[in-house]
Amino acid sequence: LVVEGSSERVSLPNDSADLVVTDPPYHDDVQYGQLSLPLRAWAGLPTSDLDAEAVATVGGEAAYGSYQALLTRIFAEARRALKPSGHLIFSYANREPDAWVALFNALHGAGFRAAGFNIAHSENETDHAKRSVRACTLDLILDLVPAGANVETWRPTRLPESQEESFLQLVGHVMMENVGGSDTRWAGEFREKARLHPFIAARHKSTIQ
Repeated sequence: LVVEGSSERVSLPNDSADLVVTDPPYHDDVQYGQLSLPLRAWAGLPTSDLDAEAVATVGGEAAYGSYQALLTRIFAEARRALKPSGHLIFSYANREPDAWVALFNALHGAGFRAAGFNIAHSENETDHAKRSVRACTLDLILDLVPAGANVETWRPTRLPESQEESFLQLVGHVMMENVGGSDTRWAGEFREKARLHPFIAARHKSTIQ
């Protein structure tokens, strides 16, 4: 059964889903409304601007705040539909530390706790339009459960083979230690570590030159 609608309100009863698998908006990396324009025109659908698109189109605190608030509502709806033993699994990639902070705050605020993470190669490595540009070539796979669920946590044990993988391991460990935890002061320290990480610092240096 395919249902079209808003992810802020899904047509599932409370505590009914074993698994939610999603591909959330990557903050400002992918403008889904613009990308869908050719398909909407081909299908004879309206081509006007989409409402409530979960992306940040302008920089600054307002953009991050709106993005986080919308993701919180979306994840809270997923939490409502999940069984107490259910899992939320999705991939994410971004070079901006603030995008990760917004994501983790949204997950925490929606009532999730981190269960595990892994790192996977993304399709960007084989996309000629995205190679050697800003697009990430790896994705972080996140596994979350409702807060209070008793599950064995897991994380990768292999050593990183690239600066990007090292950065994503840093991000994953921050998620494991803070999403669903009691410490609310982690964001500032994470931003500092992330911006000094070679994967982020090297890109920032090449951009300003």
